[in-house]
Amino acid sequence: GSFSSTGMYDSGNQVTWAFDGVGDYIDFNDVSFNSSGFSISCWFNSATFSEQNGIVGSVNDVSPVWVGWYYKTYGGANKLTWYDGGGKVFDFGTLSINTWYNLVAVCDSDTLTAYLNNVNTGSLSATYDGVFNRIGGTGGWGGINEFEGNISNVYIYNRALSSAEVTQNYNATKGRFI
Repeated sequence: GSFSSTGMYDSGNQVTWAFDGVGDYIDFNDVSFNSSGFSISCWFNSATFSEQNGIVGSVNDVSPVWVGWYYKTYGGANKLTWYDGGGKVFDFGTLSINTWYNLVAVCDSDTLTAYLNNVNTGSLSATYDGVFNRIGGTGGWGGINEFEGNISNVYIYNRALSSAEVTQNYNATKGRFI
């Protein structure tokens, strides 16, 4: 993969990638998935909530379309959204800036289940066939869509994790962040 900025890796802050919201993102080789099963897990700590700032997902540079997790302010509350061509808003309540969150998406067939800090926040109908290839920015939507804060421990699985595996992974890493 490639970094689009310098000085992004921060070994003094829980060994994370630090994004300043200006031209920062990480591209990596396409990881192909389909709706038969995949999972994405990451820790993130946002310095700000504004517009549609990509956390982890996919962007196609020929015809920029973001697929994956991003956050946005909806109706005065900070929300996380799974975008698969049509926004799927998960209501996690109001999220706070400068706070670490563990975010997991588990897709099994045509159902996407979201976990925030090991709490199953519900499921929605969602499908996805394509690739994941970007951390920290949506790319095709312009400069205002880049992440500002820290992202760490990004894991992409080619299968749906069980709730027990989500819990196991959360418990194994939470001591570094909360």
